Parts: sequence; C-alpha cells; structure tokens
Amino acid sequence: NFIGKHIDAEGDLIALNQDGSAHGSFIIDEPAECKAYIYSLDGELVRSIYLGPLGPGRHKFQWDGRDMLGVMMVPGTYFFQISAESADGEEVAVDTRISGLVTGVKFDDEDPLVFVGGVPIKLPQIREVKISADGVLNSSDNDPSLSEGEII
Repeated sequence: NFIGKHIDAEGDLIALNQDGSAHGSFIIDEPAECKAYIYSLDGELVRSIYLGPLGPGRHKFQWDGRDMLGVMMVPGTYFFQISAESADGEEVAVDTRISGLVTGVKFDDEDPLVFVGGVPIKLPQIREVKISADGVLNSSDNDPSLSEGEII
C-alpha cells in the first residue's frame, strides 16, 4: 500500500497546491550554478528561479506559485527544468525528481499510477518508498530547508 508513504521518483512534474506551495528536487554530480524554470503543461515559461551555486548531491527548491509578474498561478500540475553550469561554463547533468506524500493510486491504465498531490507517477519511476520507524512520515513538503530562490 503506497497511500500515506513518502516516495522519491524520477520525473519533472511539480504540483502547485491550493495553498500556493510547490516543491521540486534534483540531483547533480558536481558543483554548479543552478536555476529552476517552471513551465505550464502547454510549454509556456511561467517562472525562473535562481538557486545559486550548489555542491554535488540532492537539492530541493520551493516555488511560491507566482509567475514572473507576481500573479498567483492556478493550482495544478506544472513541469520544471533545472539549468546547471559548472565554473568553466560547461553544462552539468541534472536528474530531476518528484518526491512527496502519496495521496492516491489508480489501476485503470496499462501501468498503475500513484499520485503525489495531483502528479501521476508510473511505478517504474519510483526509486524509494519510506516511512519512519515511529510511523511519522518523512515528507519534503514540510522541509524548512527549502529555499524560494530569486526571480530572474
């Protein structure tokens, strides 16, 4: 049973919640200057967020749900890309991730789906499922270390 578990999966979708919060994560293998780009599902650039220089490893970012002009976007599903550039100007490979609390499961399609917020995730995309030993969920949605970055 996936419902109520925290998962980490491959993917580039991000759910903008009713409260205006959205979180994304990614992995880089070397230090890089990073920026996040949020797009509508029809491919329109909604927001650019400067994340700054980051070391190798997993990183999380927060989007406040606003577009470039500061207008609140409609809750729903968006996608994101991360631009990562090394100190010598070379592009650094990025592995985008979806992580969060599973809120639903659907078995109608050829591939069963789990949902993190409104974001559908196929089972082969899932890399980790966890719940702490005391039964308290480990959710990145409540992570105080998340940064909103700067609009660029």
